[in-house]
Amino acid sequence: MTVSRVVSKLGVKLRGLVITPSDTDKYAAVVIYDGESEDDDIVLSVRTGAGQTNSVNFDPPLKLERGLYVSISGDCECVLVMYEY
Repeated sequence: MTVSRVVSKLGVKLRGLVITPSDTDKYAAVVIYDGESEDDDIVLSVRTGAGQTNSVNFDPPLKLERGLYVSISGDCECVLVMYEY
């Protein structure tokens, strides 16, 4: 994904994230919410270093009860969100 959006309106188990900045001197940031908007509870915030892809895996997975909303900021090329119902 490349823009902030609702990933799921149902509860999910978040397995991992991969965040890639848009260029070698750029940073990217992602905030994960338990719900359908930025008005819901923040679960996690992840940032990258300049030009560095950052991956985070959760074992056991993070349980999100009210949905999954991902907010992207900075110069983000893309975010891979790994989850299951």
